[in-house]
Amino acid sequence: MLPKGNPANIASMSDLAKPGVKIVIGEQSVPVGNYTLQVLDKMANDTAYGPDFKNRVLSNVVSREPNVNNVVTKVVLGEPDAETNQSRNNHTPISCDRLINLSHL
Repeated sequence: MLPKGNPANIASMSDLAKPGVKIVIGEQSVPVGNYTLQVLDKMANDTAYGPDFKNRVLSNVVSREPNVNNVVTKVVLGEPDAETNQSRNNHTPISCDRLINLSHL
């Protein structure tokens, strides 16, 4: 998910690996963080992204949060350029108005 207005001009998952993009993810011990790492592993095995994709994305992580609500809150407040989330169902009606789903770009 991206903050409304997409200030970092993220157009695809590949953009998450660009230097300087600020990303918030969940801690590895919580589902949202664990799922994020699993997805990054799969993407790193895809030739479209390359083997260093996961490391490049993780180098852009500015915060690892203890739960999905904290992850979403950070994006709503405009702190990161993107966040990872396994479901839009974790967003409140207020946060939905302030977020852009990357898959809809």
